[in-house]
Amino acid sequence: METSKRRSSSFLCALIALAAAVPFCAHAEPTLGVEDAVALALHSNLGVENARLQLRTKALAKDTVWNRFIPSVSAGAALSRLNVAQQVGPSLVPTDEIPSGGVYEQVIVAPAFDLPHWGLGLRLQAQLTLSVQMLYGVRQTVLDYQAGITSLDKARADLERDVRKQFYNLLVLQESIKLQEGAIRTASQRLDQTKVNYQNGLVDEYSYLSAQVALANLQPLLDGLRSAHDTAVMAFDQTVGLDVKAKPELSGAIQAASIDIAAGDADLLVRRFLDRRYDLKSLGEAAGQIENLIEATRALFYPTLTLGYSVDPTFMGDPFKDPWFSDIPNNWKQISGAFTVTVGVSLDQLLPSSQTRVQLAGYESQLRQARNNLAQARSGAEIEVRRTISTIEQTQSSLAVRKLNVGLARRALD
Repeated sequence: METSKRRSSSFLCALIALAAAVPFCAHAEPTLGVEDAVALALHSNLGVENARLQLRTKALAKDTVWNRFIPSVSAGAALSRLNVAQQVGPSLVPTDEIPSGGVYEQVIVAPAFDLPHWGLGLRLQAQLTLSVQMLYGVRQTVLDYQAGITSLDKARADLERDVRKQFYNLLVLQESIKLQEGAIRTASQRLDQTKVNYQNGLVDEYSYLSAQVALANLQPLLDGLRSAHDTAVMAFDQTVGLDVKAKPELSGAIQAASIDIAAGDADLLVRRFLDRRYDLKSLGEAAGQIENLIEATRALFYPTLTLGYSVDPTFMGDPFKDPWFSDIPNNWKQISGAFTVTVGVSLDQLLPSSQTRVQLAGYESQLRQARNNLAQARSGAEIEVRRTISTIEQTQSSLAVRKLNVGLARRALD
């Protein structure tokens, strides 16, 4: 999390520096370098922003996961009226303490009285259920948060890669347009020269028409490059977060750094860096979440402990005639309030075809699939690394040959 905060701070600083260095006015287009474009995209791209919001939600769930151990508390009040008046009959009430013999010496007769039609009662209840499954629920929340971090890092890395690719692709298209415009100017000059030679009888008509066709064939290629450039600019603006009508001026150059790759570098890269790939980390984290779900489902077979406490003070008089708080100990009596400890086991889950066992079998099947997907992805990633290294080697060899051709062309031009 600290790494993400530092990255966010650095990107924000780069964005502020970009805003201070580049004047965005009504008639001036922004000038962007590749690092400026990356910083701007990381700050304003909606895909990264969604991943950041999802991580914030998961972080809140992780930081407050302890609240599942807070007991549920409910309170209520009830006002009732008897449909039929009830009477309490006369009773014998002792006047002295019970002697050692267990026989009352003096008693009085309490007269019968009518119960009030209206009754008032309050109730406060707290309950907490503890189970082994709750521990796996906490772990599931933490795993979900870690998966959110990986998703955000992957979104940022993918966005940075795409911005760099689009940036240099625009530079290539711009250079291609310049080369095509130069080729058209050269072909136009060649056509003019051929026309003069044709008028002077130095070349035949076929050569003159061939020069016209060659010039005409170059214009559609230039139009296609310009159209591709305009489309790429709009895609770049959308990725970076600029207005789609903006035409930023790119400051940079196409430079290919030479990479020395030894014969054993492929094995070294696979051993050291393959597990850092975001796709493999995501698959591994998904498998870990399924494993935790399996353990949480198995925990349903364990007993649960429920702690409960309730108080229900009931008003013993008429709530509309008698004072409520004149004699609280006698006016408000506990009827059924108690502290309870309950241990229970669900027996239906022990059946062979119960819903829990079927769900557990499904999770185990998903875990095998997740592990197979991880193994398959790891094998494919290793092949991709080796193929990428081979492509780099071939590209560098081709680049060296092209440099020789450029030197030869310059010598021939001289």
